[in-house]
Amino acid sequence: MKIYVLKDGLRYGPYSIKELRQQLDVGLFKPTHFASVDDCHSWTEINRLPKFAPQAFRVEVDKERNLLLISYRGRISQNDVERCAEEVGHALTKLDFDFGLLVDFSKLEEMDLSCASAVAKIMDLCDEAGVAIVVRVIPKPKQDIGLQIMSLFHYGNDVWIKTCTSMDEALRILGQSGHKEMAQKPKSQPSSNKEARKPRGRAKPAEQVVRCMHPTPPDAAGLRSDLMAHIQRKMLEDKCR
Repeated sequence: MKIYVLKDGLRYGPYSIKELRQQLDVGLFKPTHFASVDDCHSWTEINRLPKFAPQAFRVEVDKERNLLLISYRGRISQNDVERCAEEVGHALTKLDFDFGLLVDFSKLEEMDLSCASAVAKIMDLCDEAGVAIVVRVIPKPKQDIGLQIMSLFHYGNDVWIKTCTSMDEALRILGQSGHKEMAQKPKSQPSSNKEARKPRGRAKPAEQVVRCMHPTPPDAAGLRSDLMAHIQRKMLEDKCR
């Protein structure tokens, strides 16, 4: 692929993808400069080119701290979260039981309504792999797409869940008040990954929240349906703002 770039009225190039990345790294061009991949017939911003568009999500493993980091940015579709779930599944095989999970929503602009089931799958995967603490970075209240409610169904009642407004605060929580201490505690589960990654008993939401929502306890499936509908309404409302 030959790429030409416009800067200050001058045309530069052609560059290969690797060469243009190098020029971006040294600051010669900015992601907002216009580029062409069809011999200058049409132009678009560099950051809109398929090979240069920002990633919708990132999944990283910090083995030293036994920590999984998931971050989202921009507008997220169902396909994005499904692909994220696949990467999370692979990443979990590199972590020990009682790991920490840090989820960064600070650069999220919008998450599609259809993402709820894929988000729930990620929660289930982490719960079954033995997550001990979940810390979410959510700077703005409207970015909380019903995650607290979903957590009732998809995390065990022994999982610590914290929400904060900045990455600095999240790292303090992980390093001081929760994950560091947990890592020092004796493991209550087998050390073998294969044995340790058995599903744990999740919290029973019908027992935990029914008393304040219904005069008589409904079945868990009905409550689950009601709350999922609430989550979807919340996501739709946020999307329309």
